[in-house]
Amino acid sequence: MLLKNRFFFFLLIFILALSSCSKTINEADVSGITPIYKEYYTIQVGQSMFYRLDSVVLLSFGSDTVTHTYEQKDSVMKVGNDLSGNLEYTVNSYIRPYGSNLQWTYMSSYRVSPKVQTLEMVNENNLRFVKLASPVTDNFSWDGNNYFMKDYVQGTGNELEIYFNWKYQYANRDSTMTLSTGTFTNTVTVNEIDQASSPVFDPSIFYSRSLSVESYAKGLGLIHRKQLFLTWQNSTQTTGYEDGSYGVELTRIQQ
Repeated sequence: MLLKNRFFFFLLIFILALSSCSKTINEADVSGITPIYKEYYTIQVGQSMFYRLDSVVLLSFGSDTVTHTYEQKDSVMKVGNDLSGNLEYTVNSYIRPYGSNLQWTYMSSYRVSPKVQTLEMVNENNLRFVKLASPVTDNFSWDGNNYFMKDYVQGTGNELEIYFNWKYQYANRDSTMTLSTGTFTNTVTVNEIDQASSPVFDPSIFYSRSLSVESYAKGLGLIHRKQLFLTWQNSTQTTGYEDGSYGVELTRIQQ
């Protein structure tokens, strides 16, 4: 009887060990199939990223827009810890006229926190965005503006209004993107918002446009960002773009 009990005991241990090994292999397979966000974003002190910056601004009285082109350099200056003890990198942004060798001019700074499941960024206005999340798979979505929009009421009329109703969602994973500065492989796109009051712009009627989309490449990080927030009024009181309308396009320069 004792021998029989020992046989079943060792058989149970063998089955549990086999189950444990199988689980480890399966988890490794899943990890290999579904990338985590850190494959698409790397950061370290001393690192610099270069971009072409196209800035859309208003002409006098909002009658039209004009695009100014710059070169932007984002330099990782230091790393520390935030109030919760998470790693936090400080990044300074500098600009100069595109194609020139002039000195860089400081523009702004932001902070980046690469957490286990999410990549968070705090901009110059102290707004915290969740820019990336795991797993990186098409149609996976999250609320990237939750930190500052959770209790926001639409129509309040302040500067946060443009961030209302955003939904971050992955698309086109493992695709190749051809941009004005070159071709990038193994990319993924994050659609944040894409809304318009009408399919095409007609200056004879009211028009509004809200667009924000970013793309990342494996091993490189951010390669493209396009944002467009325009409101066109056509009434007896005024005709033209509203104050605060703007557009920004950031395109990674391969070094």
